[in-house]
Amino acid sequence: MDEILADCEGAYWYLDDVGVVGTTVEEHDARLEKILQRFKETGVVLNVKKCKIRVTQFDFLGYRISSKGIRPSTAKQEAIMSFRKPTNDSEVRSFLGLANYMAKFVPNLATIDEPLRKLLHKETRFVWGREQELAFHEIKARISNAGCLGFYNIADQTSVVADASPYALGGVLIQTNADQESRVICFASKSLTDTEKRYCQTEREALALVWVVERFQIYLIGREFDLITDCKALTFLFNPTSRPCARIERWVLRLQGFRYRVVFTKGKDNIADALSRLTSASPQPFDPAEELTVCEIGSAAAAMIALRWSEIKYASKGDEEIQQIVKILNSEDTVQLPLPFRLIATELCIVDDVLMRGDRIIIPQKLQQRVLQLGHEGHPGARIMKEYLRASVWWPKLDKHIEEYVRECRGCTLVSAPNPPEPMMRKELPAGPWEQIAIDFLGPLPDGENLLVCVDYYSRYLEVIIMDDISTTSTIAELLTVFSRYGTPVSIRADNGPQFSSTEFKDFCMEYGIKLVSTIPYWPAMNGEVERQNRSILKRIRIAHSLGKDWKTELRQYILMYHSAKQSTTGKSPAELMFNRKVRTKLPRVPVVLDDTELRDHDCLLKEKGKVYSDTKRKAAMSDITVGDTVIAKRTKKINKLDTVFSPEEYTVVDKKGSDVIIRSTANGKDFRRNAAHLKMVSRTENDNQSAQTVQEKDNNKNDLAQHSRPPQDEGCGEGSNDVSGDKGSGAAEYISKRRKTEPSRLKDYITY
Repeated sequence: MDEILADCEGAYWYLDDVGVVGTTVEEHDARLEKILQRFKETGVVLNVKKCKIRVTQFDFLGYRISSKGIRPSTAKQEAIMSFRKPTNDSEVRSFLGLANYMAKFVPNLATIDEPLRKLLHKETRFVWGREQELAFHEIKARISNAGCLGFYNIADQTSVVADASPYALGGVLIQTNADQESRVICFASKSLTDTEKRYCQTEREALALVWVVERFQIYLIGREFDLITDCKALTFLFNPTSRPCARIERWVLRLQGFRYRVVFTKGKDNIADALSRLTSASPQPFDPAEELTVCEIGSAAAAMIALRWSEIKYASKGDEEIQQIVKILNSEDTVQLPLPFRLIATELCIVDDVLMRGDRIIIPQKLQQRVLQLGHEGHPGARIMKEYLRASVWWPKLDKHIEEYVRECRGCTLVSAPNPPEPMMRKELPAGPWEQIAIDFLGPLPDGENLLVCVDYYSRYLEVIIMDDISTTSTIAELLTVFSRYGTPVSIRADNGPQFSSTEFKDFCMEYGIKLVSTIPYWPAMNGEVERQNRSILKRIRIAHSLGKDWKTELRQYILMYHSAKQSTTGKSPAELMFNRKVRTKLPRVPVVLDDTELRDHDCLLKEKGKVYSDTKRKAAMSDITVGDTVIAKRTKKINKLDTVFSPEEYTVVDKKGSDVIIRSTANGKDFRRNAAHLKMVSRTENDNQSAQTVQEKDNNKNDLAQHSRPPQDEGCGEGSNDVSGDKGSGAAEYISKRRKTEPSRLKDYITY
C-alpha cells in the first residue's frame, strides 16, 4: 500500500483501510479517481459494501473524523459505557487498556484512573471499594464527553508546552492558524522514575522539554516551533553558547536535530502544569540510552578530514622545534641538531618550507594527534598502524605514541583479548573430612530437575541430590539432610546464585557456625572442585540419554564407582578418607580383617548379660513343639473384644528351626510362618508320642543346654540376673575362651560366601 499510494495526495491508509479527503467535492472526486485508477492498474480489489463515498464524517481506526476535528468513535464510547464493573485484576487491566486508547482526548485521565491502577500491583489485594467505584464512573463520564482534537496543519504555527512537577512531566501540542485561533492537537503526560525524581527542579524542567519534543517528534521534525516553559533558566541553558552541566548538555545535544525557540511563560499561564502535577501513569525511564547517543555524536565528531599540505606547511612555520632545525640545516652545522634529529641528519631536507626525512613528512607537534587519529581509522593494531604511518610520516618517538594511542582506544579495548590469567593458587588440604565443602547447582535438566552437588575438599567425597524446587528454603532443607549424616562443615564454598547469596541462606550459615565463602562472579575456576564434578556428572547423564537408559540409575552407579576408585591427587578412594574403610562393590576383593578382638569380646559379653536379664524377666523357656505336632496360632488381629486370644483353626508343624516355625493349615493347606511363642500345642502325632520318662529326660536336657549357654554374670547385670559361676571373673574368661575356640574364621566364611 505504501508503494501504490506513495504519490496520491489526500490519501492516508493503515493496512487495508484507506481514506481520501478533499476541501471541495471536485478536489475529493479528482483524488478518488486517481486512487481508483491506481488500484485498477495494480490489481487491488475493493469491497463495494464497505466503501463510503462523499461523507462528511466517518469512523477510522477507532476515531470519528469530521471537518471539526477528531474525537473518539461512537463504538469506542459505547464499549466504555457498557463495560460492567470489573471483578478481578484481569478485567481491570482490560478496562484501562480500552480507556487509555482515549487518553489523548482526556488531559487528566491518568489522575482519574489511579485508584484502578493500584489494584494491579502484585503486592495489593484486589478489593473494589468506594474509591475505585467513583474512578470507574468518572472515567466513563469523561470519555463519553471527550473533547475534539484539531487536525494538524503543516502551514500553521506550532507550539509545544511542557512542564515538570516533583513527580511527573506534562506536555501539550498546540497549533495556531492565521486568525490566531488555537487548537489542541494532542495531550501527553509521564510519571518520573525514582532516579528522575531526585533531579533538581531545573533538571526536571529540562527533562520535560526534551521528553515532550521527542514524544511529538513526528509533528516537529523539519519545521520550526516554539518550546514553551515556565522555567526561565532554560532559555539560557538551551542557548548554543551556554555551558550547562553534563546531564543537561547531553539532553541539549539530543535536540540538535530540531529547529526550536525556547519561550518563557509564567506558571499560571502554562496549560501543561496540570498534566505534570495530576498524572499517575506508570513511570518509564526516559533516558536509558543517553550514553549511547553521546558516543554516537562523539564518533561522528571524531571523523577527520584528510590532512592537506597547506595545513602541514602552516603548522610547521609555527612549530619552534621544526623552525630551529630548519635554521640549523640552512647553516649546515648539523652538530647543533637535537639528538633524535642528529642521528638522521643525512636524511633531513626542506621541501616547500616543510621539513622532510627522505620521502617522509616530519609532522609538527600540533598535528601529531590528528595524524594518529587518521592512521587509526579502521582500528588497525599497533604493528599495522606503525607500518602504515612510517610509510609517509615521522616524528621522534613515533612508535611509542602509536602504541599508547592504540592502547588507549576504547573501541580496540572493548574487542581486545582478555588479560592472561594469574598463576593458580592451590587450596591447601583441610585437616580432616567434611570440614570444607563446595556446593553448586547443575541444571536445569530437560525434565526440569536440578542437581545439588556437594563435594568434600579433603576426601573428594560426593553427594548429589535431585531437586525439583531449588529455592533457598528447599536448598537449606536438603543440606540439613546431608549434614544429619556427616555433620556440619566448617566452611561452604558456593557461587553467587540467588539461593546462596540470599539473606536466608546467610542466616542459616550463621546459625550453624558455617563460614560462607562466595566465589568471584563469572569465575567458576574459584570453585573448581565442584565444577569438575559437574562436568563428570553431566557426561554420565548425556551417555545415559543417548543410550536410552534411566539417567538416575546410571548416575548412582557412577557415584558408587567414584567413591571406591582411588583418586590421583590423594592416592586413596573418597570412601577410605571419609569413613576409613573401603566400600564393597560388584568387583571381588580380599577384605581387610581388622584386629577387633577386644571389641568383639566386649560386644558378646554385654549381649549375653542382656540375654540372661531379659530371659529371666520374661520367664523364657525352650518350646517343646516339634515337627508333626498339632497347634493353634495366636490371632494377629482382633475384630472385636469378644474374640479369643488363639484362633480355633488347627495347624500342623511342618518345619522348626529354633523359634522359627512353619505351620500348615489343616483346612486349606496353606503354610504360615510364626514364632514359637505364638503357638500352642493341641496334640502330638502317634509317631512322636513318648513316655513320661522320655519326656522328662528331654526337658532335663533342655534345661542343661539353657544353663550352659548362659555366660557368667558380672555385677551391674541388673535385677534378676542369674549368676551361673561362683567366680565371676574366671567364668567370663572361660566363656570368652570357649567362644574363641569355636568361632570360625571370618575371612574364610567371607571368601566362601
